[in-house]
Amino acid sequence: MRLLAPVPFLAALLLAACGAASALAEDQVLAVDETETRGAVTTIADGAVAVTVEKGKAQTVPLDRVVEIAFGNRAEPPAAKAVRIEFATGDVVVGLPEAGAPAAVRAGGRTFPIGDKQLDRVHAISTVGGLAAAVAAGGAPGPAPANDSPVWVWTQKEADGFPADEVVAVGAAGLKILDASGNELDIPWDLLVRVEMNRRPGGAPAPAPAKPARVLLDTTDGCRLSCESIRLQGDILLLEHDLFGKVDLVRARLSRASFRGEGFVFLSDLTPANADENMALPAAGERRTHHPWRRDENFQGGPLAVRGRLFSKGIAAHVHSALTFAVPEGMTRFIARAGVSDEVLGADFNANIPARVTFRVLVDSQVKFESGPKSESDAAVAIDVPVQGARQVTLEVTWTDPKRPVLSYVKGRGVWGGARFIRG
Repeated sequence: MRLLAPVPFLAALLLAACGAASALAEDQVLAVDETETRGAVTTIADGAVAVTVEKGKAQTVPLDRVVEIAFGNRAEPPAAKAVRIEFATGDVVVGLPEAGAPAAVRAGGRTFPIGDKQLDRVHAISTVGGLAAAVAAGGAPGPAPANDSPVWVWTQKEADGFPADEVVAVGAAGLKILDASGNELDIPWDLLVRVEMNRRPGGAPAPAPAKPARVLLDTTDGCRLSCESIRLQGDILLLEHDLFGKVDLVRARLSRASFRGEGFVFLSDLTPANADENMALPAAGERRTHHPWRRDENFQGGPLAVRGRLFSKGIAAHVHSALTFAVPEGMTRFIARAGVSDEVLGADFNANIPARVTFRVLVDSQVKFESGPKSESDAAVAIDVPVQGARQVTLEVTWTDPKRPVLSYVKGRGVWGGARFIRG
């Protein structure tokens, strides 16, 4: 079986849940300039976020200046029988399949239909229990082969997976698929590990939307919904979704909302001008290849987190990597919080030896920020670098323990949380 990473996806979800559980019991509104407003978010409407701060005082933050709202609700670990449905749009639904027609999944305190319209945009479906069983048997499924099969299926009996032609339906008991010979097969949920579908020739996933959504909303049970706007009135949040129509969520189910705006741009929404992920170790000059960088998620597909602080937007990058981005016109500062990913907290390989990861920011090839060695016990370090008039910014993650280069494979995982260019 091909191993995707030392820490399984399920562990990443549970780590995120634990981290969020220890997070703030109050809401936080983070502005583009890193200003934080803490209190109780009461309404999101009419271009502003209203927050009740200390002693009952009300404060408003213009919505076009908001980067993220972190609600003070505790995350919930996924149920063993839950399924995780990932869409090409970046949306994720994690919940329990429901009986009846049409097919649906219960998640976020509501029902999400999973019919033909939704299946056409699905990238992958996994089961929490199936992944746990695969891990217990020796690892998680690796990437599907780069072939022309539109569907690739992993089960507890087929650890390396097998090709299929189509996922016909999602039901309360499992999936109905057509195999490569055109035969109809039923795969029960307790047998399924993962299926990737709507693959393009060569194994490429279905393309993401050309224009990213304005808002990404995360729920406490692991769902992620993209939309153009949200409205919070009292205990109900409302949004309009391309795949699910009008969606209402109870406030107690809200985890985070991140925003895209005119005055800032997230680096995870940009394509790097250059991505060197095979840099040399500083001492021996040895070159090592690690996992490719990831947008808005860690290397197991879970949320980005550093010491329990979650980031809806950001970049996961392994050590020995340098990602270079062109500075968009008019942007004057680069802001981020960098640290070692909470993924490594679940590693049992040399668990007592801390990571030694250094983060550098170069502006037009000149070092403007260097963190010094950071371990998994360090909080994310704040970065604020001027970029006005600059052409490009490079983000480097390096391993600074040359005596233990092998450890970098397990613990050399960096997070550039909320990395963005801002104007003003």
